Amino acid sequence: MPGFRADTERMAAELGIDPAEVRAQLVGRRPDGRPLMRPDDTTAAELNHFGYDTDVPDVPDGPRGASADPDGLRCPLAAHIRKVNPRDQETDKGPPAATLTFAILRRGIPYDRGLLFLCFQTDITQQFELLAQRWASNPERPRQGLDNGVDLIIGRVRPGGERRARLLAGGVSTMADYVRPRGGAYLFTPSLSALRTLAGAAASSPAAGSDTCSRPGSAPDSPGAPARPPRTPRPPSPR
Repeated sequence: MPGFRADTERMAAELGIDPAEVRAQLVGRRPDGRPLMRPDDTTAAELNHFGYDTDVPDVPDGPRGASADPDGLRCPLAAHIRKVNPRDQETDKGPPAATLTFAILRRGIPYDRGLLFLCFQTDITQQFELLAQRWASNPERPRQGLDNGVDLIIGRVRPGGERRARLLAGGVSTMADYVRPRGGAYLFTPSLSALRTLAGAAASSPAAGSDTCSRPGSAPDSPGAPARPPRTPRPPSPR
């Protein structure tokens, strides 16, 4: 965080704007979670009620609508939230209707002096890896034909290369990496349908519901077998 703050203060001085604006434009949201796509009086229910290419209507007795920003005049095209979640925009992977198929369910959890990032998806290659590599690290993706720079929050370039992005007030660049991975793992989580199938198989198993048990190395009682004599309680040992 200190490095990120120092670097964005340098960028702000070069652009002649508030450092807080640089940080908000790099991320696409304010520190309290409010997106640049929505006004300052946005409520919690409205934080994610917006699109980029088309206006989003009011929801009766719910979130207010939001106007579109297809050209990045409120939220830069290089902002982190636009790079990794284009929402309703056409991308190099297809029309707007296909864009949400690349979205992930993710959560960032503060952990010690860093961040524990966790996400779920059905295809890690076509979702997490695509977002982190093809979109975040490519200046002309996900929207084709426009060089707006990389995602300066998580995007990568060749070793020793300069990362650059275009904000509302002009271009910025850095040699610093704000996110430094310390480790990671790809883990398999069964789907709900798979868990239901497993639960159904367990319920229909012949052993399901049986109240018999067997000792290690012994067979369970079989029908017609003579009953075992009751055990004699062992007297308590002297203390």
